[in-house]
Amino acid sequence: MCRDLWFIILKRLVVNYTKLTIIILIVVILVSSILSIGVYLFCKVGWDGMTTKSQRELWRNKTRSVISDLRLGMSERDVRDVLRKNNYGPQNKYGWPVDGSADEGEMRLRTPVEMGANNWLTILTFEDGYLAAIKVRTEDSILYRPEDAPPDIVR
Repeated sequence: MCRDLWFIILKRLVVNYTKLTIIILIVVILVSSILSIGVYLFCKVGWDGMTTKSQRELWRNKTRSVISDLRLGMSERDVRDVLRKNNYGPQNKYGWPVDGSADEGEMRLRTPVEMGANNWLTILTFEDGYLAAIKVRTEDSILYRPEDAPPDIVR
């Protein structure tokens, strides 16, 4: 009698343990699958949670193009014409990429937001209404120039 009772208890424990093990295994497989997809997107596509690598490169190339078309001594109107010619304007889905004006002494061009505030911020400094300096920094630090950014152009 006692032996049969222990056998029944042991059998129920094994069955319940097996069900629990299967449930844990399924959860582990689902979680690892989700993590694998995330790693794939991060490595292959360059998705950082906000933008893809191709989007970042597109806007960085657009920034390089704008900078190559700008010349020190240009008026704000000429600068805005260059921006318009390069389609650097409010169509950016992350907000208005152009802030400020020559009257304020500074105009800022933003690329789409990146994880870690690594997006580029192009700072156009004006003196007496004319372009006096062009600098590319990260959104995170006005002091840090990204490695692949164009060099500063200053009078």
